[in-house]
Amino acid sequence: MGKFDSPVKAAPGSDLNAKQEGLLWAVITVVAFLLLLFLDFIFQPSTSSLPGPTWLTGPIIGFVIGVLASLVIKPRSWQVQSWVVPGVVLVLVILCELFQGDAQWVGQTLATFFVGIGGGVLFFRAAEKQHEYDAARRAE
Repeated sequence: MGKFDSPVKAAPGSDLNAKQEGLLWAVITVVAFLLLLFLDFIFQPSTSSLPGPTWLTGPIIGFVIGVLASLVIKPRSWQVQSWVVPGVVLVLVILCELFQGDAQWVGQTLATFFVGIGGGVLFFRAAEKQHEYDAARRAE
């Protein structure tokens, strides 16, 4: 079997196996984070209570907390299609644009939090399913 061949599926109705889906969501999450970081650089808030450059500090904090929160959530039991999570994340990121003026950095932080938690949940769901399959094969 090749490096990304695996008989286990991470999500119901998915054409991808767990390894492929985990890699896909990891790449999509990083690209979405970098895109939001670029947009935050372009549309920098004028004021903030965060130290350092606000366009960088808030989004990084939000993303890291989002990924850590996705570790706490147990996505293994979720029986939803993978495309539902990015759809919800996209709506939440768009709603973060409602934060304007002095609260703009809050919206930027929340947007990257949602990207981190959404991507993390999908990645860790695939990783847990693959790990479970690998552990069962080693036990044989």
